[in-house]
Amino acid sequence: MLTRSHRFIGRDAVKPVLRSGKKLRGDGFSLRYMPVTTSRSRFAVVVSKKVDKRAVVRNRIRRRVYSVCEEYLDRQPPLDVAFIVYDKTLADIPHDRLTQRVTSTLDTVFA
Repeated sequence: MLTRSHRFIGRDAVKPVLRSGKKLRGDGFSLRYMPVTTSRSRFAVVVSKKVDKRAVVRNRIRRRVYSVCEEYLDRQPPLDVAFIVYDKTLADIPHDRLTQRVTSTLDTVFA
């Protein structure tokens, strides 16, 4: 799990990224990102109740995506990144396939 300093805290913190960030679509999720002036990147994973009604499944998706994002903490330039998950299958696919999906999208953002 990412440390608190690398996550968005509160709903209002994510709004600027969702409102004015650049958009990129991945396989099972979309991505919004924008450059920041701070020295660290921050990540958010948004999983709606429409994806799955059970909080256990939503939290599992969130934790799995956060674990892949740990590799990108110290990459430059620092970015605020928000994942908007819309596919339930991210909870059940093997970890290597999830890593491949997320890293292919993040590589294009951090390149």
